[in-house]
Amino acid sequence: MNDWLCSLHDLITNPVFMLSFSVFWVSTGTLLIRTVFRKINISEICILFLLLTLIILSLCIFVTLKASFN
Repeated sequence: MNDWLCSLHDLITNPVFMLSFSVFWVSTGTLLIRTVFRKINISEICILFLLLTLIILSLCIFVTLKASFN
């Protein structure tokens, strides 16, 4: 558990990771909202909830991978 928390702290304090992580998810969210909202009749709240879930899952995957390679 300590390795996981240290890895999370390392990733969050790394400005390069946070910048690329943020840019990736902002662009993905924008694309997702533009395409899905127009083609499928789904509310923006559902899209944002799905996007937030994907962001949290990807952060967990990155932290787990970083902890396993330390």
